[in-house]
Amino acid sequence: MKKLSIFFLAAMGPFLALQAEVVTTSVPTTASAKPVLSPEMEGQLQAGEITTNAWLNVVDKGDYSKSWEEMSSITRNTVKKDEWEKILTKTRKPLGGVKKREVVDIRSAINPKNLPAGNYMVMVYKTSFATKSDGHELVTLFLQDGQWHVLTYQID
Repeated sequence: MKKLSIFFLAAMGPFLALQAEVVTTSVPTTASAKPVLSPEMEGQLQAGEITTNAWLNVVDKGDYSKSWEEMSSITRNTVKKDEWEKILTKTRKPLGGVKKREVVDIRSAINPKNLPAGNYMVMVYKTSFATKSDGHELVTLFLQDGQWHVLTYQID
């Protein structure tokens, strides 16, 4: 087991970050190290990846308002829509279009410390943007009402 820090970004004046330590199980993404997963876990990973890719597509199109609407209610209750739009306009928009995006790590957690009880998944991408060739994106998902929803998004 490895530890991963999840940062939840909120814009209340200056950016605030709440850090929660999560004990996670890493899911290798290389074919040679592919783990044997239960059909249920494989289905959850696929559903999470589909959700993340669809949501990132909305962000890539610059529809930051819609991206907020599709996020977890936890996020929507913490970060106002106009604040979210300002955050992405400042951080994501300057990077331009995506040239290439690949999953480099997937992690899951159940009932992590300092976060609401439930199932979480973290997707880490290596992303090449028009103005930044060596970027990384981290998307945290939360299983809510039987569906994965984006909880956090970070760009490095």
